[in-house]
Amino acid sequence: MALKTAPVYQIPAPEPFSFKGEDWEIYKSRFARFHCPSGLSNEQEGPWANALLYLIKDKVEIILQSFNLNEADAKKYTTVLAKFDAYFMPAKNIIYEMYKFHIRFQQEGESVETFNNDLYTIDGAVHFSLTTPRRVPLPLKNTRKI
Repeated sequence: MALKTAPVYQIPAPEPFSFKGEDWEIYKSRFARFHCPSGLSNEQEGPWANALLYLIKDKVEIILQSFNLNEADAKKYTTVLAKFDAYFMPAKNIIYEMYKFHIRFQQEGESVETFNNDLYTIDGAVHFSLTTPRRVPLPLKNTRKI
């Protein structure tokens, strides 16, 4: 009886990072998805950190040096990831985001679903939550025929 082996998959690495702050969360998610089946060990952070830095490419060394990490911390995936999170995801201007939320009204011809999704997108930027008692932009214009 022949011994069965697990199939070997070749998973392409994520594309190089664009170095745009708005793309960081997506890139980080893609790297995490790449990391799991790629065979990098979950116990060792060093290979994770090195793989992330290698795949980001371009200006990564300059940015990494600006973090002033010691050699041990530069090999810790969680530390490196936290530094890149802080670098690419600056603090939100809560007052401006609340302003955008409060001036947002449903546009002519815009569906209620699209309008609602946009409100939740704006709300998600600062987490002041649509569930708290705040002004919800009204009136809704539901043009769907029932």
